[in-house]
Amino acid sequence: MASDPKASKEPVLKAVYQAPRTSQETAEPSAHTFTRQLSASIPPPGENSTAERTKYLAELRGSIVSLQADVNAFLTEKMEEDKLRDAQGSATIDDKTEEDNYGEEVVDDDE
Repeated sequence: MASDPKASKEPVLKAVYQAPRTSQETAEPSAHTFTRQLSASIPPPGENSTAERTKYLAELRGSIVSLQADVNAFLTEKMEEDKLRDAQGSATIDDKTEEDNYGEEVVDDDE
C-alpha cells in the first residue's frame, strides 16, 4: 500500500510528555505523544486573507484546547496509578508491622 505524499505534509500539532526518572527505575521512562491533525497549514505571507488566517488560528486554538485536555486526562490517570501504588506500598508496611506484633498487646506511646 503506497502512502499519500500529500497526507504526510498535513500539519500536525504534537506534544510529548516524558516522565522524570525515579530512583526505583533503571530504564528511561517511555515518552507519551499526543497529536492533533490540522486541516490546513497557515498560508504563506502575502497569499492569505484575514479570513483564512482567522480560520486557521481558530482551528489551532481549538486543537490546543483539545490536546491539553488529553494531556490533563493522561496525567490525572498517572497520578491515580501512583496513589494506588503508594497506598499498596504503605499497606505492605502495615501488614509487616501487624505480623511482627501478632499476639502482643500494642500500647500507644501518645500518652
